[in-house]
Amino acid sequence: MQLLHFDESGRPVLTDFAGKTIPRYAILSHRWWGDADEVHYHDILNNTYASKDGFRKLEFCAKQASQDHLQYFWIDTCCFDRYNNLERSNANAVKCYVFLSDVSVATAADAQQQNTWEARFRASKWFTRAWTLQELIAPTSVEFFSSEGLRLGDKNSLLPLLQRETGIPSEVLQADQSGAKLIDFLEKFSVSDRMSWARTREVTEPEDHAYCLLGILNVQIPLAYGEGKEEALRRLLDEVEQSDTTPSIILFSRNKRFVGRQSQLKEVENILSTREQTTRIAITGEGGTGKSQLALEIVYSIKEKDKACSVFWIDAGNIDSVY
Repeated sequence: MQLLHFDESGRPVLTDFAGKTIPRYAILSHRWWGDADEVHYHDILNNTYASKDGFRKLEFCAKQASQDHLQYFWIDTCCFDRYNNLERSNANAVKCYVFLSDVSVATAADAQQQNTWEARFRASKWFTRAWTLQELIAPTSVEFFSSEGLRLGDKNSLLPLLQRETGIPSEVLQADQSGAKLIDFLEKFSVSDRMSWARTREVTEPEDHAYCLLGILNVQIPLAYGEGKEEALRRLLDEVEQSDTTPSIILFSRNKRFVGRQSQLKEVENILSTREQTTRIAITGEGGTGKSQLALEIVYSIKEKDKACSVFWIDAGNIDSVY
């Protein structure tokens, strides 16, 4: 993993911590500008960064990290080689600075008055980007800054605004866990719920609709830009199913082409989710009408929503087999 710091002459320097203990560091969460404006990995190596508008993001991050007694920081535009996809998935931080380039605040006094910038904050494009989702949830400390670098607040002080704009439950935004504990906490929410947090977010590459969820769903798949959105999502969901360690026996794979019958799915799901004891549900009908496919979709859907649910598929060909 590579991290940035500014040397004594004020130049950005990349340090590779591969095989070494990674120090505490901050991460910058931001909305990408055009390629010509951002400071990229090769700009740091070739000393072509100073004339780019994006250099002020590096200066801001370095200054803020120093105030928080952190020497190193990580920015996605220049801390990994864009042609080495593996480096992107390593991003993790103890602090996250959200740089809102489309939220301007004139003075430090105005920054203390939420009513002067709230409308611009809620309209920020930062909330529409897919990759900012994990940067909002994963770090325990997330602070928001205006385009001038003025602090607007953090996840706790801005909780009502953040919950309203993202649709993410407040208990997730307030979670103080990190690493494995955060992953365990997120497992309380169904796969479909966690995927819904990114559903309306925008991406530059279509595959990022799936890739931006890897950390949220706690799975890993090789990044293959060019495969398309549908294939990336298919591989993501396949990996989610394969990583499920809940004791279950389901002899048949989920039918990826299953559509419709939503009223029947909802009816059975409501029966199974009741607090009263349910011993049996019979799905009856003529042969070849899709009873087995309906049952399969039901059990996979339930397992997707409740990770603690176990499903055992047994042969019920005669009366003796169900006892």
